[in-house]
Amino acid sequence: MELRNNHANRDCSQQITATTKRPIFILLVVLSTFHSPVNSVLESDHLTEKLSNIHYDKYAHPGKHDKKTTEVHVSAYINDISAIDEVNMEMNMDFIIRQSWMDRRLANFSEHMLSINGDMIDSFWQPDPYFPTAKFVRVHSVISKTRALYINRNGHVTNSMRLTVGISCPMEFFNYPMDDQQCSLNIESYILPANDLIYSWTTEEEHAVVVNPKMQLSKFNFEGDPQLDSYINNGMYRPGNWSGIRIKIFLHRQFIYYLIQLYVPSALVVVVSWVSFWLDVDAAPARVSLGVLTVLTITTQSANANSAMPQVSYVKAMDVWLATCLCFVFAALLEYALATTIVRKQRKVNTSPAHVKGRSMSESGDGCAMTMLIPEGSKLGGSSNGAVGDNDDVEINKTDHSCYLMLTKVAKRLDAISRILFPGTFILFNLAYWPMYMYFLTEEANGHHSST
Repeated sequence: MELRNNHANRDCSQQITATTKRPIFILLVVLSTFHSPVNSVLESDHLTEKLSNIHYDKYAHPGKHDKKTTEVHVSAYINDISAIDEVNMEMNMDFIIRQSWMDRRLANFSEHMLSINGDMIDSFWQPDPYFPTAKFVRVHSVISKTRALYINRNGHVTNSMRLTVGISCPMEFFNYPMDDQQCSLNIESYILPANDLIYSWTTEEEHAVVVNPKMQLSKFNFEGDPQLDSYINNGMYRPGNWSGIRIKIFLHRQFIYYLIQLYVPSALVVVVSWVSFWLDVDAAPARVSLGVLTVLTITTQSANANSAMPQVSYVKAMDVWLATCLCFVFAALLEYALATTIVRKQRKVNTSPAHVKGRSMSESGDGCAMTMLIPEGSKLGGSSNGAVGDNDDVEINKTDHSCYLMLTKVAKRLDAISRILFPGTFILFNLAYWPMYMYFLTEEANGHHSST
């Protein structure tokens, strides 16, 4: 009985403790909810007061009052490159950009480095970067926008933000799929001309642009390090001179995929079309089916390969290969048509059916006897009544058979020549194709890209 009372008392005390803790927890949550906005408001008000005390003008660049040019140093970390689209000729670049400049107005603004984020960043002057080659620019936001402002004690200001930029990337496909592409990202000042603001790549680090070493592209590989330069835009689309910087990224297409999926299968189809040269001339169903199937296969491969490419008006390296393969398989089909035509060259000249009784042999233009139908009443070494004798029929049939054997021999000789001519010509084509597109034209295209 006493044990039961102890358990009852213990349960009652636990319930009382739980009921007393629950209001305390709710009170703490409510206090923390009200506490955070109050602090942020006080900090924002304090920052605004300090800026008003130094008469800070966020609309004036740091060197305006001293009539000096503000120099902005830029560095970037390329996190990812994705969505390389050949049809629309564009690519997406995800990178973190840092812009640094010296603002003497903010010297001794804080005793230590001040980190500012959120909407308070808009209280300070910042450069106005403009991306002429971009189709869209998006600032990343997870919970809030990923941008920050750092102010050192000596007035050195650094602005950092993460962007995704859709870059317009004009491409050339003369050497496709053994091509190299070049994509450029330009950064200019949109409002301030070159005499007020100068963009330049930072010289503090060894590389102003760093590429993520773990980044992998599905279609391309990086061809060396990005190339950096600066320029002055002389008002092509705006009056005045505008400072800008440029980053050039060189991409080399991965060829193994196209070798496995396109070149090797099409070459095997060409080789399969040569099997008809080893089939008998009289095997019409086999040779015709083989020729038609190989032609349709190459045509289908060509259509599938060009479906993911822009409709350009010039000939690509892939077009040369597929067109040549199509010519080879079509020529193999025509070779059979020529061979079977030679075998069936025996012609019959029909006369009036009412006057037909016997046969005679006449020499054709190529020296092969051809069969003719003889009118009634003619003589050909037979009986005196004008009919052709049985011995004459045997002789004529023998002549027909010898002519057929001769023509069959010519057709087989044509097949034998094709067995050597077709593979030899295809090998010569490969010896000219691969060095031309993989070395000579590639080096010429690289020289053109480097000059531009």
